[in-house]
Amino acid sequence: MKKKRNILILLLFILVFVLISCLPQELYSLVISTDGNGRYSADPENYYALNVPYITVTAIPNDGYIFIH
Repeated sequence: MKKKRNILILLLFILVFVLISCLPQELYSLVISTDGNGRYSADPENYYALNVPYITVTAIPNDGYIFIH
């Protein structure tokens, strides 16, 4: 009887762990835009859908343009 109770408790802990890990994670939104004369590159590209600790954004000027700041 004690063995069945221990197995039941173990299964309950596993179930709670699985349910907690399936909860939606907090999502943050990031809006990247340009106002002309260039574009950007983001890595990873699907930054809005991933839970990543960092995002690399690179500004790319159009031909004939440079960034001052």
